[in-house]
Amino acid sequence: MPTGTVEEQVTAVENMIADEEALELAFEGQRFYDLMRIALRRGDPSYLAQRVMGRGGMQASTGISANLLDTKTWYLSWQGKIGY
Repeated sequence: MPTGTVEEQVTAVENMIADEEALELAFEGQRFYDLMRIALRRGDPSYLAQRVMGRGGMQASTGISANLLDTKTWYLSWQGKIGY
């Protein structure tokens, strides 16, 4: 069990759960949404960007990273009526 403050423990356990989900749910197409929920709960869009970009081969794509850092690009928007 992680040591430290309650908030540090929650973050550490949440990271362990995310890593376990990565192993169990690989190739099922639901990983992005799990990472998105964690990033939104933490209020830290860089969590999603780091996990997605950390897959390798995409680190040079700064445009993708910039889009992942902007939560408004995570949802569909059509004339400002759908999504975020």
